[in-house]
Amino acid sequence: MKDDYRNYLFESFVKVVEAFKPKAFIFENVKGMLSAKPGGQLVVERIYQAFKEIGYTTLEPNAFASAVYNAYDYSVPQNRERVILIGIKKGENFSLSDFYNDFSEHVCSEHKVVRDAIGKLPPIYPLPIVEKIKGKNVSHKATDESDPYHLPRHCSARDIEVLREWITKGMNKCSQQEAIDFYKKVTGRNTLYRKYRNLEWDKPSPTIVAHLQKDGFMFIHPDPKQARFITIREAANLMTFPEDYEFIGNRAYCYKMIGNAVPVNFAKSIADSLYRIIK
Repeated sequence: MKDDYRNYLFESFVKVVEAFKPKAFIFENVKGMLSAKPGGQLVVERIYQAFKEIGYTTLEPNAFASAVYNAYDYSVPQNRERVILIGIKKGENFSLSDFYNDFSEHVCSEHKVVRDAIGKLPPIYPLPIVEKIKGKNVSHKATDESDPYHLPRHCSARDIEVLREWITKGMNKCSQQEAIDFYKKVTGRNTLYRKYRNLEWDKPSPTIVAHLQKDGFMFIHPDPKQARFITIREAANLMTFPEDYEFIGNRAYCYKMIGNAVPVNFAKSIADSLYRIIK
């Protein structure tokens, strides 16, 4: 996708580094960057050359793949693989291997799962029938409305039954074709991909994504009695934001902001490793 502006966002980052000239910088991105090739040249080659030209050493392009880490290994209850690239200003007395060795050595001793993140939050149950309150359709009622970010997202009556059936039948385990057939059965529409997925209490969450701003069908709460999508607070907890963290903006924007963030515990682990090698 040559014309996708996201392939060139690193250029703005390079300008910031060049302006402030820090001893080191951290660059985080999705695994897809490893194969991105806009204009016929690998993005990793562009990134390496751009930082080299302003006086920073990074991994060689063919070694970027060795810098893929999973946030799950750093006290985040989520499978989230990301490329973690460090750049070091030429002349500094620490090296790339100093950082990567330290970061690899400091993985968590106990992994967190979905239950650890959202298991103690107040439940949110479906209403007997969908109601219209202040001009909006309301399908669920929070048992505790004190947290404005732990309030329900609307589901249609059909969706509530679909979500409950998906969870109780353990349909996360079904094949791709079975998931496609199920979607066709309940909606009458065709699809090439599975459209539903529930979180599981004793497993890490799948990667929290910005697409949550549009719908939550791939992030169904694990409790069939609640039969709903995860809330802003639940998404934030899965990204290890503090439980009193306040988000600014409408619901869609908050989901997008959370999905685009670096998980807090992951970011802290990266910063701790960098601090240890440069202090």
